[in-house]
Amino acid sequence: MLLVRHQVVDHEFEFTKEIKDKEKIVEFENLFNEVNFSSSEWNEERYPDMLVQINHKEGYFTHAFHIWINGDEGIVLIWTSEENR
Repeated sequence: MLLVRHQVVDHEFEFTKEIKDKEKIVEFENLFNEVNFSSSEWNEERYPDMLVQINHKEGYFTHAFHIWINGDEGIVLIWTSEENR
């Protein structure tokens, strides 16, 4: 399941969609084949346009992807417990 949510305030989120269509989830995962990864620092000035997370039936899930959209491009930040990049 692909969960889509929006940030309301600092630590409050609103769930907007639960996508269970396997083709849509694969389409989302395939977007990362086109990503240019960077380890440079970037400081956001506003809340992300959306946060997405993939929950698997087996009980594991990805960290939330924070996505800022800018026209045909965007910036994705993935936070982990090990480091903030």
